[in-house]
Amino acid sequence: MWTPVKLNNGKTYDYGFGWFLNQIRGHKIIEHGGAWQGFTTHISRYVDDKLTVVTLSNLDSAHSHAEEIAHVVAGTYIADVKPLPPPNAIPDKEPAVTQRFRDLISGLAQGSIKSEDLVGDAARNLSEENRKDYREFFDDLGPAQKLELLERKEEDNLRTYRYRVTFERQTQNLFFKLDQGDKIADFGLE
Repeated sequence: MWTPVKLNNGKTYDYGFGWFLNQIRGHKIIEHGGAWQGFTTHISRYVDDKLTVVTLSNLDSAHSHAEEIAHVVAGTYIADVKPLPPPNAIPDKEPAVTQRFRDLISGLAQGSIKSEDLVGDAARNLSEENRKDYREFFDDLGPAQKLELLERKEEDNLRTYRYRVTFERQTQNLFFKLDQGDKIADFGLE
């Protein structure tokens, strides 16, 4: 039940029967969250430390931060798992890529993203229902005011960019991945 699933390509993914299998600085965590009709939950089981934290909220997932709250609470009991301060921005040596990411966020917010720019997971995740969800999500945040590059890495023929985006009402960490042909292969919220 809490064993990472084995993928067809032989690799594993840290997910087993509805539970995410994570580690924070060597402390094993089995966790999952959920949201439904304005309510949000999260359970984090620090199995080796014999600690479980459950967060229940009557706010929607865009506003509750249930997982973050669970980890902060756990950090008061286990010093090693206390959340780290936000990472520092790194120099942005590819301003055209950052502008492309800004355009992606703007396009998602306005519902005007071009499907031909997307491949793989990015294309699959852009159903009409998801487009509506993205518009509502970004509408709640307000306009993006500042983008800071946190990480750039290359892996499996993809370039991954992580950004801290300061919106009018909230700051979020988002990522996107470009393939070798500069198509957007994946994007999302961290």
